[in-house]
Amino acid sequence: FFFVFLRLFMSSVLQASGKSVLAPATKKMLQSLKFSFIGLGMMGSHFLAPLLKEKIILPENVIGTQHNENAVRRAKEEFPDIHLTTDNQLAAREGDVVFLGVKPTDLEGVAAQVDGGMKADSLIVSMLAAVPTVRIAEQMKHSHICRCMPNTPVKICQGVIPYYVTPQVPDKQKELMENLFDALGTPIHLDKEAHLDISTAISGSSPAYFFLIMEAMTDAGVHCGLPRRKAEIMAMKSMQGSVNFALMQHGKENFAELKAAVTSPGGTTASALHQAEKHGLRATVAEIVWACYRRSLEIAANDSKIYGPGHWVPKTET
Repeated sequence: FFFVFLRLFMSSVLQASGKSVLAPATKKMLQSLKFSFIGLGMMGSHFLAPLLKEKIILPENVIGTQHNENAVRRAKEEFPDIHLTTDNQLAAREGDVVFLGVKPTDLEGVAAQVDGGMKADSLIVSMLAAVPTVRIAEQMKHSHICRCMPNTPVKICQGVIPYYVTPQVPDKQKELMENLFDALGTPIHLDKEAHLDISTAISGSSPAYFFLIMEAMTDAGVHCGLPRRKAEIMAMKSMQGSVNFALMQHGKENFAELKAAVTSPGGTTASALHQAEKHGLRATVAEIVWACYRRSLEIAANDSKIYGPGHWVPKTET
């Protein structure tokens, strides 16, 4: 029944064979730049690992920061050849491209440490969930900003990376980021920054939804008598194959038509889909997306309550 979820999922899993190869001149340009990762956490590591592995950027040109020396030592185990430090000011000063991967609540502290000490033509790439570029520009004292919302499959170069750039970013830097993101998956340029918060709910957080779906399908298979590992493979490969098939048919058949092709009158799939509709699966998916989008808006508004479906609490209550 998971065709219901394909509208959310089809950009999250891509065939590796479909990836483009960077032009030699582009790769050489990227290798000449210095990259800083302020807050080299999970998402920053997911970004950095494939870029180093494919030699798109060079380890001697990378600085990564962590919040304390213990975290620096742990990061060195994964990235022994880059410069790791607790000095955010150094990373900001040296980087041509400066990734922000700290928690949104830590931005103000990082900005105070940096205190505007960045190259005039450097580019900030923010991976901070829901933090608008106007706030980043004000606190970091820098206007060249690319705000992106990647998902975790960037680690295997199959991520989806919606992004928005501020008007001050020159065309050369826009092209740079498009090439860099293209090496990690599917970049999707957004003309409106507001669409980035919606993208968080559709692609940024969606891997967790799909893991939950596959977990639930596996548990159901085990309940019916399948060995767990076999049920896991069935769930994963069926979802992967369905998405790849939908991608091949994109623009030719919509999701309803693809679903209908699987559904024989009075058959097993029809029975399953009837239960999905009866128990509100479609509405549940909509609520999941809305809840994620709403939380993104709340973070953007410094945790002010956002009201809408599933959150009709009066403003006077907490």
